[in-house]
Amino acid sequence: MRSLGSIGGRSVLGGTVIAVASLLLMGCGGSRFHVTNRPVADSRMEAALLDSNHLSAATSALMRMENLRTAYRRNSSAATRSLAARYRKAPTEARRAALAELTFLWAQRLAEGNPDEAATLYLDTARLCYESALDVADPDRSPDAILYRQSVAELAVALHRKEIHLPRTLRGITGTHRLVEATGPRMVHVAEFDHLVPANRIVLDKTRLERQVQVGFGAAFVGHQNGPSASGRSLNGYGYGYALNASLRFSGKIAELAMQDLMSSSEARISGREVTLAGDFTAPLAYLSRSTPALWRSGVREMLRPGQSGNEPSLHSLRPFDVDKIPLVIVHGLSSTAEELLPFLNLLRGDAVLRERYQVLAFGYPTGYPISYNAAALRSALRDYRRQHDPSAGNPRMGQMVLIGYSMGGILSNLQVRASGDRVYDALFTQSPDELQLDDAARERIREQAFFDADRDIARIIFIAVPHRGSTFAKNPIGRFGARVIRFPFDTVDDLLDAGNRAQALTGLGREIAVGSPNSVNALRSDNPLLPAILTLPTSEIVRFHSIIAQRNRGAPKEEGNDFFVSYQSAHLAEADSEIVVSAKHSSILKKDETIQEVWRILRLNAGRN
Repeated sequence: MRSLGSIGGRSVLGGTVIAVASLLLMGCGGSRFHVTNRPVADSRMEAALLDSNHLSAATSALMRMENLRTAYRRNSSAATRSLAARYRKAPTEARRAALAELTFLWAQRLAEGNPDEAATLYLDTARLCYESALDVADPDRSPDAILYRQSVAELAVALHRKEIHLPRTLRGITGTHRLVEATGPRMVHVAEFDHLVPANRIVLDKTRLERQVQVGFGAAFVGHQNGPSASGRSLNGYGYGYALNASLRFSGKIAELAMQDLMSSSEARISGREVTLAGDFTAPLAYLSRSTPALWRSGVREMLRPGQSGNEPSLHSLRPFDVDKIPLVIVHGLSSTAEELLPFLNLLRGDAVLRERYQVLAFGYPTGYPISYNAAALRSALRDYRRQHDPSAGNPRMGQMVLIGYSMGGILSNLQVRASGDRVYDALFTQSPDELQLDDAARERIREQAFFDADRDIARIIFIAVPHRGSTFAKNPIGRFGARVIRFPFDTVDDLLDAGNRAQALTGLGREIAVGSPNSVNALRSDNPLLPAILTLPTSEIVRFHSIIAQRNRGAPKEEGNDFFVSYQSAHLAEADSEIVVSAKHSSILKKDETIQEVWRILRLNAGRN
């Protein structure tokens, strides 16, 4: 039997850094939000335009000039019809702009009691503002763009509530239009969603999410499907959130209500123009925490009492599977959860290439379990994912898979592209698996953790603050305390071998692990010989490594630096294709702009985009 590198020692396969003190830094809790009944205005101008009790200064002046101001006070609908007749006979820009505001305010007054007539007036407003809204440089400061997007939003909401039905013909003051729902690539149907909410009605409360928005044409929406589809397990089991854009697209007498999925493309060609669409990419993530705080599992509890909450390692998708997108798997660190990656994921969604070329999955796991156990669980989850979505192994996107491993998650990720041969097993056991006095289930569990091949679908791994060679923190009093208090429902050695079998079945290292506590914190010890030995295992021939390393002591030589938990020497990989050092602490590196920019660069490179 061959030995695993130059092993002389202690601990167990595994780990990341952090332990008990980091739990306080990582926190647990995510975003909270509430939905308002009316849009939240971004400016005084927008607030004034959407106030049904007042006219804007420009419209008020136009009505006085047309001698309709007094008539409007007496009978607003009759005065609006009168202005519409004058506009049809002699159209001017001032009349058009005023009429757009008046029809919108009229629709607002009718919306509750007469949604059918309100829909006609919203369509009138959108038609009057359409060309201007398409051409305006700054939609947030344009009255036409504001009125257009709000009219579109109200029509989409009414359709989703089934207050109106399509297709239908609407005869308004600007003419007759056939209102239909758009179909085709990138389009989704309003009825597909359990919840459909204009993004400007969603207010984030006590959030750690920095709102990622795109200013553009139309109305930003959030669509939410309550339950996971057959294509995957959703984060929290709560469903999927979509960043959507709604627009009305006019061609002759046809008005198409288009609901476009912005994660496929955030641009569109409309009336011969290339148009950037308005979108909110943060609000859909907020929906993942909308139920109760209990959904945001405690990363501390998952570390100290793994298994007791009923949560086992699993792969979560943020959207249903898309055959045209590259899988991007994010693996969190010690004392954290998959949900706690949402702020990082939210920042990543600011890049169009990531949104349009990748489908994001998060691997969640109780971090107190031994690294070997969680690495095997990730391996199994990725295998099941491929079997489900690419059973014939014919999808080239699957072979471009990227893993992002943060802290301990980087060690789990690294073990996905290494081939163990018999070196891991031989470092721990003196007998072959068949010679061990175990039942079949226990023997299989050992095989799963000690024998593994390199995953050749993983094209790149991005390591962020990863302690490849362990951390001295795991040896200090706080780290030792954290290791002592971790408890899980099975002992990975005692459950397999009773005390009488240990002496002949285990190597010296194996016995040391059996006597100690084989949990993730102990695995982080810098004197754990298995950590550097992992780096000697052969890798897949296609995989490329990228390192992002945190350094808190500015000005010091990088070779002497550390992020409080991980030293540069532990995080550095000589075989990495790229490496950057970011001025940050271990707990803050995921929020740094340099980190996000570097991840974007690597993902664009992997997708074949500059």
